Amino acid sequence: MSPLGVALRATGAALARLPLDLVRAGLLLAAFGSAAVSLAALGGRFSPLLDIASHFALPGLIVSVPAWVLALLVTQKGERSALWLAAVGTLCWSLLLAPDYAARLTAKHASSDGQTLKIVQFNLWAVNRDQAGSSAWILAQDPDVVVLEEVSGISDRIVRRLAERYPFAHSCADPSPCSTMILSKAQPLASGGQIFPGGPSNLTWVTLPGPGGPYSLIGVHQSWPYPIADQPAQTAAVADTLKRFDPAGAIVAGDFNSTPWSKALKKQDRLFGLNRVTHALPTFPARVFGRRSFAFPAPLLPLDHVYAGRDWKVVSLKRGPRLGSDHYPLVTVLRWDAAQTH
Repeated sequence: MSPLGVALRATGAALARLPLDLVRAGLLLAAFGSAAVSLAALGGRFSPLLDIASHFALPGLIVSVPAWVLALLVTQKGERSALWLAAVGTLCWSLLLAPDYAARLTAKHASSDGQTLKIVQFNLWAVNRDQAGSSAWILAQDPDVVVLEEVSGISDRIVRRLAERYPFAHSCADPSPCSTMILSKAQPLASGGQIFPGGPSNLTWVTLPGPGGPYSLIGVHQSWPYPIADQPAQTAAVADTLKRFDPAGAIVAGDFNSTPWSKALKKQDRLFGLNRVTHALPTFPARVFGRRSFAFPAPLLPLDHVYAGRDWKVVSLKRGPRLGSDHYPLVTVLRWDAAQTH
């Protein structure tokens, strides 16, 4: 065969291999990226900056596991870098995710017999595209109390639609109302709030008559993990507010912008001293950002959480449907069970 024929044959063979080579190159890049970020996330135990990476544990595992399987299929014995990198990512992400998923699988729910309290927690999103649908869904749930975040912009219309059934609406104390609100059927015995520095983040609290006597509920909206100093200060403010109330009957609910596999949320759990009843329940994103909101296939980040004192037992906890917000709502039913906890 002439040199030209040999060159043409070699070129054809290279072109035939090109798609598989591209797959291998992309696979190696994905496995390396996921492994590198997972190792950084494990370093979050020592660095708040690295702890930011831990919030991506679930997306990271979704990348690493398929990459590991695909690497078994398409890589050769001498080219197993992608396989090992994908295995590292799978292991590291699993170590972060496992405790909260185990807590979810082993969680015990109480029966609905007795006196219960139903709470809807929902970040409405300031550009909520479905005010009618969001308000109709909340009314259909008929909760005793509604905790809302980002009540601003067009999402304020939802509160107005709920006003007839929930005549008592409270945000931060005047003259500085804020976008975190608590709506209730019963008139609060006391109320207050605080605006946090660093973005549209705040807390609102009310003391309400409840099934076993007065109880205190704190609604919270915290900022994103970056800038690093904001969230710890906001968590400390919520913990200080909790000191005013009997922790056995206290409830905290809101959008914390923090996932349960981060060191930041684990520290928050300790500071609050309450039982976090939300485990491995992603609530974000429901929709993607932009001029027009588009539905996202599935939530990946558990950012919304509910805490309850020892006098409360969980009857049910579920994620609501995709509505007009970028967050999914949470529906929590608690049973007052003080006689069994003292």
